[in-house]
Amino acid sequence: MGRHNSSKTIRCRYYTWKLFRRGTIYYADGRSNATNLGKHSLNSKAEEDALQKSQFLDEKMARKTGLIPREPEPAAVSGSKAPISIAEGWARFIEHCDRPAVMCGVSRNTLKRYRAVRDKHIEFCTQKSIREWSQFGNQQIEQYGRWLDEKKYASRSIYLEMTLIVSVVKWLIDQKLLDAKHRIQATLTKPSGTDTYCYSRQQMARMLEFCQTSEPGRWIRPILVTLATSGMRIGELIALRWTDIDFASMSIRIADERFSGRKEIRGRNRTTKGKRSRSVPLNPALESVLHELERHSDGYVFHGAKGARLRAKRVLDIFKRDIRNALKTEFPVARGEIGF
Repeated sequence: MGRHNSSKTIRCRYYTWKLFRRGTIYYADGRSNATNLGKHSLNSKAEEDALQKSQFLDEKMARKTGLIPREPEPAAVSGSKAPISIAEGWARFIEHCDRPAVMCGVSRNTLKRYRAVRDKHIEFCTQKSIREWSQFGNQQIEQYGRWLDEKKYASRSIYLEMTLIVSVVKWLIDQKLLDAKHRIQATLTKPSGTDTYCYSRQQMARMLEFCQTSEPGRWIRPILVTLATSGMRIGELIALRWTDIDFASMSIRIADERFSGRKEIRGRNRTTKGKRSRSVPLNPALESVLHELERHSDGYVFHGAKGARLRAKRVLDIFKRDIRNALKTEFPVARGEIGF
């Protein structure tokens, strides 16, 4: 294990943490406190972001150790809830979502998106001096939507962020952490359709033909054939194993193993976006390509050019650089249009 960079001590509201960076990622070490709080990845490459996330971690651990007492029941005469801060509300919601899959917890990728929404929302609330969820209502969520639009976020991103915040408020109300009078009534239109470009049969055939004449192309050609004929996502392709392919029945099983105890312990359980396994037909063109591939001892179907495990970003970078860019003059696109 590599040695990490020098640490700096930060004093949060409840505990003291040592902030250090291992490689490019920041960590918070709380083992020097009277209560051993362990060492935690902040999943951040920027110090400013890491410092902000340290505050969230500090509150989370304070609740876990009992340093932050439970919310007292409201007095019968008042009928109101104790105020809950924006940061604490988000922390409780994220903690609720980060539960086991069998308890309907969300996936790691979904949780990552939720945290990104949280960070932007807290930034907005800080700018507007909004400290508690009781101060964030219909007017404020409209202002938040405008704020995102001014920052040039796509319509789908704005819709996701605003609907998630509405869900957070609803959850806080359901948990008796926020009065029902603070429920947000937001009218949102879900963006439909897509402007994602889909390659034509002619373009796909030309790319596959071109792949046969270049070294990077010969390596990536089986991947392109698989994506084009099976409808798999790149993550599903990377996780595909030879045992998933049934040449006798000409089918491919795309496995969701989120409830597999053995594979979860080993950190190898595969998941799909639809949260269930499915089967797709094995196209004859793909069958021919698969028979030509070398079989590695790890059981995975696809590997990098030098035999290492595939990475989605690496595949995309090579495709853009060595295939698409080399052919873009053959398929010109009018200015302002989306195309090859």
